[in-house]
Amino acid sequence: MGANSADFVHVVSEAMKLAFADRAYWLGDPDFAKVPRGLVSKDYAARLAAQIRLDRVLPGAEHGTPDRADEDVFEKHTTHFSTADAAGNWVACTATVNTSFGCKIVVPDTGVVLNNQMDDFSAQPGATNYFGLVGAEANAIAPGKRPLSSMSPTIVLKDGRPILSVGAAGGPTIISQTVLAIINTIDFGMSPESVSAKRCCANWKSAATN
Repeated sequence: MGANSADFVHVVSEAMKLAFADRAYWLGDPDFAKVPRGLVSKDYAARLAAQIRLDRVLPGAEHGTPDRADEDVFEKHTTHFSTADAAGNWVACTATVNTSFGCKIVVPDTGVVLNNQMDDFSAQPGATNYFGLVGAEANAIAPGKRPLSSMSPTIVLKDGRPILSVGAAGGPTIISQTVLAIINTIDFGMSPESVSAKRCCANWKSAATN
C-alpha cells in the first residue's frame, strides 16, 4: 500500500474505528474502571485486524473483549513530558487546557489558565462531549476520578532504544495523528515533516480527512 493510497486510508480508518469502539467502552481512570491489559496484546490486535475487509467497510464497529478482561487490567499510569538531550535521554509529554482558554479562569497573579477537562468525562452512556466523542460507563463522572483523554505522548523504541518521539494536538484527532505520524515515519520512511501531509481520522462514529 502506498502512502495515502485508497487501500491504506481504508485499512487504517477501519483500524481506527475498532480502536475507538474499544476506547469508548473500556477506557477510564484505572482507579475506577478495569482497563484490560489485553487491549494492547498482539493476539487481540490480530483478532481485530481479521475483521477488516479490503472490499467493504465495517457496517457497525462494536467493542471487543480481550482475554482475561476482568482480571488482567492496567493499574495507575504516569503523565509524560517531551524532550531529548545529548546524553540520549528522551521524554514525551502532551499538556492541554482542553478547549479554548480552558474553563476561562486564570489563577490570580500567575497567568495560568485552568483546564476544563471535565468535558472529557461521559456525562451519560452514549452522550457526546465537546468534540463529539461517545463514552460509556467506564468514563462516567465520579468524585476523585480522572477523565479519559485523547493525549497520546509516544516514544517509539527499536531494540530497546528510542528512535522517535511523537505526539499531536487537536482533540480526538490526536490519536489518529500520532498513529499516522508513526506509520509515515517508520513504515513509509517519510521525514518528520510528513506531519503536515494529508491525514484521515475515523473516531468510531464518524470519519474525516484533513
